[in-house]
Amino acid sequence: MSKYAKFWALMKELPYADKEVIVEKFTSGRTVHLHEVTDDEYRRMTDAMEGIVSEQRRSAFIEKRRKQRSICLRLMQDLGVDTRSWGRVNAFCRNPRIAGKCFASLSIEELMALSRKMRSIASKGGLKAQRETERAAKERCLNSI
Repeated sequence: MSKYAKFWALMKELPYADKEVIVEKFTSGRTVHLHEVTDDEYRRMTDAMEGIVSEQRRSAFIEKRRKQRSICLRLMQDLGVDTRSWGRVNAFCRNPRIAGKCFASLSIEELMALSRKMRSIASKGGLKAQRETERAAKERCLNSI
């Protein structure tokens, strides 16, 4: 592993960054060559780059989660869930057959699974159709007793 592997790995995540500009900035204009950077300058440079990369990852995560939540809320509206009330959204999501926990605590993967589940429910006629089917099944059970 090269001495500068961390630097180059971070550079891959910063596609618009320029090596010479970064090195020059952290060496106060002394050099643009990575091999002439002191250990302290290298550490400060990679720490700053890691901060930028982690902020970009965080922003991308937040945006992806926001989009998935928006998709799920739209699908809930289509199924007839009142999405203006967080209590109703959470009650819908807490159902063990739906998600089993509050909407706000769902991960991106769980939100994706929830959207697949709601699309499946919609393709089968929606929540009302399922309730009527369940009610009819209960009536058949009661009538057979």
